[in-house]
Amino acid sequence: MTTFISGILISNDILKFESQLPLSLVNGILVNQKGNIYVGSEFYGKIQSFDKNGRYICNWNVNSGGGLFKMQLMDNQNILVVTARGNKKLIYDGTGNLVSEEIKGNYYYNNVESNKKIYKVGEDEKYEVVGTFFPKIVKSSKTKFQIIVAQSYLLNIIQAPFPSVIIIAIGVILSIALEFLIVKSL
Repeated sequence: MTTFISGILISNDILKFESQLPLSLVNGILVNQKGNIYVGSEFYGKIQSFDKNGRYICNWNVNSGGGLFKMQLMDNQNILVVTARGNKKLIYDGTGNLVSEEIKGNYYYNNVESNKKIYKVGEDEKYEVVGTFFPKIVKSSKTKFQIIVAQSYLLNIIQAPFPSVIIIAIGVILSIALEFLIVKSL
């Protein structure tokens, strides 16, 4: 429940959350000519950017109306975002500044191609979001495999299903309480 509520607050920019977010419900990955990586998060309705070494740069709200969106890298290195709700065509520069916005006709979203979790650079190199519970961004080629973004355990725990975190916490508390009662009764 907390994860759900925080997702709503962050995705609507009610909380101005500019720190790195968990890589949850990734709906696109792009890499520009400088090697900067852009990851779309369906859950938060934001795009996060990382430099070529995996260091977090920034994130921004894509104004998707709480719905799905697709991303494409344009020839001029701007980022095209197309929303399912409102049929918006949004263009952002690499730092998240809105360059243009227009409303398109019905089904425009369905006609725009987008990758989900793999972005190919040339014929040999690709960037990919791998893992479910502890997602990472990796760069691979025929001869090399490199983890570019591996988030902290805290961010991974935040993205975990809230009920499982509560169950684990209650289990730890009960275990400590039982141990204390047993030791005290001796």
